[in-house]
Amino acid sequence: MMPSVSHKCGTQNFRYLVIIDSDLEDSFNAIMEARDYILIAGSEVHAAEMREMLHEMNIPNGDAAVKILDDKNLTNFERFALLREFLIKSPQYLVIIDSDLEDSFNAIMEARDYILIAGSEVHAAEMREMLHEMNIPNGDAAVKILDDKNLTNFERFALLREFIPAEVDLPTRLPTGFVFAPCPHDQGCPKLSSKNGSVCKFSTRWREIRADGKVGKRRDGTAIGSFAYVIMQKGIREPVENLACLLQVVHSDKHLTCTVCTPFIGIQRFTISKRAGPIYQSVKARKPGQLLPVTIKPVASESQFDVYEEAIKGFEKSAP
Repeated sequence: MMPSVSHKCGTQNFRYLVIIDSDLEDSFNAIMEARDYILIAGSEVHAAEMREMLHEMNIPNGDAAVKILDDKNLTNFERFALLREFLIKSPQYLVIIDSDLEDSFNAIMEARDYILIAGSEVHAAEMREMLHEMNIPNGDAAVKILDDKNLTNFERFALLREFIPAEVDLPTRLPTGFVFAPCPHDQGCPKLSSKNGSVCKFSTRWREIRADGKVGKRRDGTAIGSFAYVIMQKGIREPVENLACLLQVVHSDKHLTCTVCTPFIGIQRFTISKRAGPIYQSVKARKPGQLLPVTIKPVASESQFDVYEEAIKGFEKSAP
């Protein structure tokens, strides 16, 4: 009976589990056994998966977390509580999801911009104290950068970052972060700057479970909708090849019409013919929200056919 309770609770991802039985003593004892089993099993950490999580998250003091995982003197609950502290204090990602309404999207973008801006605003007094305590070379130059009123907050942050070791965080108003998804950049949202103003939204489908037991509008028992979201990651964006995010792809006869968000040239729309071969096939397999598998490079030319041929040849050479 116990494994059955655990299985249902785990796979269905319920927030609440209600167990009701008669008032007989055996029934009450069975309920208490189920209760204790859930409490105990909920604090038993799976060692292999925990090691993998610690490795992927690359949290500070990860070695200390591994020692806690290997400490045989700790009870399961003590081990669970200590490891949980590491994960709570070292969140790598912040996920914000809301509806596809314009007001919701604007609120998400405001939160995104606030995190980006506050993450580069250096606290002057704490920064001076850090420079004094660390006694770094060329500390006077760092102080001049700190006092330079002609620099923007981000310019000041970037210049000071070069003086401080990478493993040391600068004292900023908020922990420094960047956009992990869906934006391939930390620039202003081009959808907000456009005259028409549209929402960056993504479609989804889910299995509809109704409390009244009635069947939904769709025969397959699913519902469809769309949402807006942003995922922020703690840290500094690493320099990577400028890839665009695929916002929309329309499949037509022997060609694709793509709408993408780019790091520096805003929203771009273009058509990919089936004759493009590997480019067409790679883009066709992608869904909205994923990165475009090819790099967009503006090219000046009087003949679009020359550009097309050069692009195809370049892609074929770089393709594995």
